[in-house]
This record gives sequence, structure tokens and C-alpha cells, in this order.
Amino acid sequence: MILESAQQAPPRSSVEELFQRRNLGAEDVRLVVVNGVAHLDGHVASYHQKKALASAVAALPHVRGVANRLRVTPGCIRSDAQVRERVQEALQKGPILSLYPMAVAVNDGVVELRGKTSSLSERTAAEALAWSACGVHHVVNRLEVVPQRPWTPASWPKPSSAVCKAAWAWQALPSTSASIKAPPI
Repeated sequence: MILESAQQAPPRSSVEELFQRRNLGAEDVRLVVVNGVAHLDGHVASYHQKKALASAVAALPHVRGVANRLRVTPGCIRSDAQVRERVQEALQKGPILSLYPMAVAVNDGVVELRGKTSSLSERTAAEALAWSACGVHHVVNRLEVVPQRPWTPASWPKPSSAVCKAAWAWQALPSTSASIKAPPI
């Protein structure tokens, strides 16, 4: 970690101690603080490390803002097919995201996500999961947010659908509470 400072920068010892205490591994990172704005430059191994460094620097005294220009250079080398497989596995593990079909394309470590989600938080979660795969250099998030429509009588399942048949079958089961007798008082 190289620390260059201008006026009112945090002391070098506090920066180094913070990074060592959080085990952030910032050997190839340059931090310059100018007028209360911390500028991070360099390379890190993962997206999570990039975010962790930015939040650690934001917590330093005299820092009012962070310009995070760190570049992600993955610590492992994988083929595009392997990266695509890992990203798809990560997306399938997400309980909500596995409900939506998403197309994943990878070219030279750049992942492109296409498809639809029902909220901005799901779109952000999909991008974070893509970043978590080893070998990802960058993520282009082209997921479209399409809010779910509220249920209307026209959108309800038809009586012949499997959903309705299962619901009626469940309601037709004998109730176990009727066979329980209360003890005499």
C-alpha cells in the first residue's frame, strides 16, 4: 500500500493498521487523499476486496468521499467456458434468482448478464453473484427490471391447472383436528 497525502490526510500508521487488522491485502494499491477525497488506484484480486478497501478507506478520519478506481485482476485464470459455468452455478444457488431465466455470456473474462428480474435488488444481487466467480474481470449487467404485476382475476390459475388441482386435493384431506377429543373438565 502506497499512501500519498495532501492536506488533512489520515496518518499513515492508522491506514496501515486498518488494512492489516482487516486483512485486506492491499499490496498493489495506491491511496491518495486530496481535500478529504480518498483516491484508490491499483489492482485487487476480487470485487469483494475492491468494495472492502473502499469501505475501510471511507471509515478513516478526515475522509469525506472515496473515488474507487481499483481494477479487478482475478487471482485465478479460467477459460471463458469455466467462468460461464461458475457464474451460472452461482446464479442458480440464489433462491430468488433461480426463478428467472438469465443468459450469461463470457468473453475474455467479461461477463454479460441478460434477462429479467422483478426488482432492482435482485438485479444487484445477480451482479454481485457474477462477480463472486473466480476468473471474472468485469461484469456488464444488462438485466431488465420488470416489476411483477399484482394478481387479478384474469391472471389467476384456471380451474383445470395443476396448481388448482393440488390446492383442492390438499383441502379435501381429512382434518386431524376433528379426531382429537378434549378431555372432560
